[in-house]
Order: sequence, then structure tokens, then C-alpha cells
Amino acid sequence: MGLIPVMDRAVAAAASATTETLVVVGANDFIRSPIYDCTGQGEQGRVERFSINRAIDPADSTQRSVLFTCDDIGELVEVHIYAWDEAGNGDHCTAYVEVQDNMGFCEPATSIIAGSIKTENGIEVENVEVLLAGGEERVTHTDGRGRYAFDRLPSGRNYDVRPGLNEDHVNGVSTFDLILIQKHILGITQLHTPYQLIAADVNNSGGISTLDLIQLRKLILGLGDSFLGNQSWRFVMSDYDFTDPGQPWKEAMPETMGVDALDGEVTLDFMAIKIGDVNGNARVNNSQPPPEVRNDDQLDLWAPDLLVEAGDHLEVPITSEDLKGIQGMQFTLEAIHPDLNIESIRPALLANDHMGPLDPKRLWTFSWNAQPGSQLESATLFTVEVSARADIRLQDGLRLTSSKTPAEAYNEFDELLNVALQWSASGVGDRAFDVLEVAPNPFRDQVRLRFSLPAAEAVHLRIFDVAGRMVHQRAWNGTAGLNDIFIRSEDLAGDGLYLFRLEGDTGHREGRLVLKR
Repeated sequence: MGLIPVMDRAVAAAASATTETLVVVGANDFIRSPIYDCTGQGEQGRVERFSINRAIDPADSTQRSVLFTCDDIGELVEVHIYAWDEAGNGDHCTAYVEVQDNMGFCEPATSIIAGSIKTENGIEVENVEVLLAGGEERVTHTDGRGRYAFDRLPSGRNYDVRPGLNEDHVNGVSTFDLILIQKHILGITQLHTPYQLIAADVNNSGGISTLDLIQLRKLILGLGDSFLGNQSWRFVMSDYDFTDPGQPWKEAMPETMGVDALDGEVTLDFMAIKIGDVNGNARVNNSQPPPEVRNDDQLDLWAPDLLVEAGDHLEVPITSEDLKGIQGMQFTLEAIHPDLNIESIRPALLANDHMGPLDPKRLWTFSWNAQPGSQLESATLFTVEVSARADIRLQDGLRLTSSKTPAEAYNEFDELLNVALQWSASGVGDRAFDVLEVAPNPFRDQVRLRFSLPAAEAVHLRIFDVAGRMVHQRAWNGTAGLNDIFIRSEDLAGDGLYLFRLEGDTGHREGRLVLKR
């Protein structure tokens, strides 16, 4: 039996109904064939007086129908259908009525809580867990546009909404954040929003100190994978006004938003704060592009290309002559040859707390930032002691990578630079045309090819496009040791991939160039 809305409120009121949605079931609805009695009311004694009542109610010969309401949904209601003669005699049969709400008229009024979660830079944060508590408990996650929604919520109830995301603590965190936080502590350049200040309070102490720098450095080096005493992300109402934006810890910021007596659609938006990421470059959704290197320059680190013979222990200094204006750097150093081990690393410019011996024989991480006001131009960063179980050329066994701590540096203009390990000519005299550097690559204006020769000889350079057409060539007399040649963008036939070949009397080398303007 399906329920329908009743427009006549008096009908519902007269029936003492608790809802205006009901159905009226008459006794005659159950009569399928005539009944005859000697004292019946109709022709030939046909019985024409019937009544109906719920089985739990007393019989009433004048009750012609029963009302069913939303309160009866899902119940199998027993009813008695009576037949009465003129003498007042009656008897009944039993039937059952199943009440259904197929049209949804009895569903309670519902409401919606929805909103979006973005960073201070307006970037939508994906996959934030959003908890609903109070009138109903649910969990959902933000989509790729940072949106969430809880629909079909019973109206009139109180609800609390709280976002949370406590994974990938190192997301967006780099040595550049250390530099910015240190400048703030020293009063050189202040962090200027309450969200940056909260992000800089890594240990959640209610302030910013060198203890935050220590914990952040350990995370960058891979010596820990989470913040102590803090979450990876914090969230606050997007329209919340801090009483003192310069001291956001003076008050407990509202990380849960409440709605009392929910009615209709309510929008609750949150600001997402990535702890440790004060420059706001955390990757928060799949459509977000990665940070771009904003300068064709790169920071070159140098090491001698020595031949490490089986059983040898050698000390290899890692140096740089390009430190002027460099605020900091980070990278990973790996022994990639199975017969080469890193025995130890001796500090120099980089101290012990700038290093992470994650796998002491195979992989070390580094994070260093200059002290404000320092005037470094060149220095030995550290010295690596290596050992070999077979004869190995050093540049075949050691690599500077981004496998754990990404290789990057930061200049005085806050620009992001690549970091590369180059190999000096020391020890390469027994192998001709070793290409030690092709940088920057890709390039915009010009690229440097640095290579070594065991002795002076005539050198011929040819450059080909991907179709095999030679687009540039030159010849000159190379010198013993290190040689540099510069190729300008106008030497080539437009943007794209090129192959180069260096050759002379003692050998040849090939490589690739990418021009991208």
C-alpha cells in the first residue's frame, strides 16, 4: 500500500495523524464477492454494511476505513474486516496491510554541507580527509578541485566538520624554507602572513626558533619522515580573522567548523597550511605543474676523475668555485657502482649536521645554507673517502642525484638552480675525449662542452639534427687536459634535439644537446 500526500489538513488532524502524508484504506477495498444473510440489508439478504479496524482496536460497526501514515512504513499491519447484519450481528476476517513509501513522501527534510579547501595561494588541495560529526557521522575526501560535500543530511541537527591530512610530511619542504625561516628568526626578512608563521612553527611550540630549523633539516635529509608534535597539514576557516596576525599562536585557531540546526545548503571553506613549506610550493593536486628552474645557470660541484684501483682507499675533495651569491643547496650523493664504497665523509664547509648517512656505504644526503652576510666564492664542501674492490674510474662510480633529497640550489635572487657534479681533468689523461660537462642542457643562449684530451691534437666537432643533417661544424687544435667549446643558439637550426660528435686522432665521443628558447 503506497502513501500519498494529503492536502486537506483537516483530514489528517481529524485522524490524529502525526504527518500530512497518509493513505485511507476502506473496508470495501477488501470485498471481492457478495455476502448474503437472512437479515442482510440489500436485495435477497445481501449484506451491505462493512467496517474495518486495526486488530489491536475494538470493532466499531460504523468505522468504514483505517488511516495509515508514515509511522506505519515497513510494518505489516493486521486489520479486521467485519460484515454486519440488520440485527447487529457481525463477524470478521483478517487481512494484512504492508505500508510502503515508494515515492519518498515520508523522507525527512535534508540539507547539504559543502565547501572547498585551498592553500594561501589559492591552489586546490586534493585528497584531504573531511570528517563529519554530530547529527550524523561520515567521512569523505576532497576531489581534484579541492571540493567536498555531505548531502542528504537530516535538517535541524548540529554538525561539526574537520579536515585532516597527515601524510608526506616532506612535500614542499626544502632547504629554501630553512633559509626563509632563518631570515625571519634573525629579523632580516619577516614572514608576513599568519599562515606562513604557522607553517614555520614546525614543532608546534607556539613560536619560531632554531629548534624548528633542526627538525626541518632532519626531515630534508631523510633522517625522519614526520614532524614531532605536529601534523603534515593544518586547516583553519578560510574567513577567520586572527586577532594578532603576527602572533597567530595567541589563540586556538578554529580547525573544526560547526553548524547549528542545519537548514538548507551551508558552505564551509578551509585554508590549508602545509607545515614546513613557507614558500608555498607543496604539490597538492595532480594537475599542478612541478616547480620550474628559473635560471639557465647551475651550481657546479667539482671532483677529480681519479682511477680507483682494487683495494685502494682514496680521499676525494668535493669543491665549488661558484658559491658567490648562493644561499643554500641540497642533493644526494650515491655510490652507484657495486664495487665502490663510501667509507666516510669528512666535513669542511658542510658540517656533520648538514649530512644524512642514510646508507653510509652507498647513499648520503646533504642540506646546507649559508650564514646571512657571508661572502663565499669557493670552498671545499667535504671530502669523500672511497674504497674499491675492482678498478673503477671515479666518475663511473659516484653520482650526484635527487633520489632521496632533490638536487637544487638557491641564488641571491631566490631563484631555483640545478646542481651538477663535474669531473676535473686530474686523472683523465689516459682516456681521450672524456666529455666532462654539457651545461646547461637544455640551453637557451649557449651551452658549454667541456672535455679532456691526453695530448694536444686536432679536434673536429660536428652537430646533426634528428634527421641526420649536419647543421654545424668546426675544427681547431685541442690542448692536453681540459678543453672548453661554446655552442650558441644561432649556430643551430632552431629549438629541438641535436646530436654532437667530437673526434680526433685518438678517439671520439658522441652526445646530445637540447635547444629550448
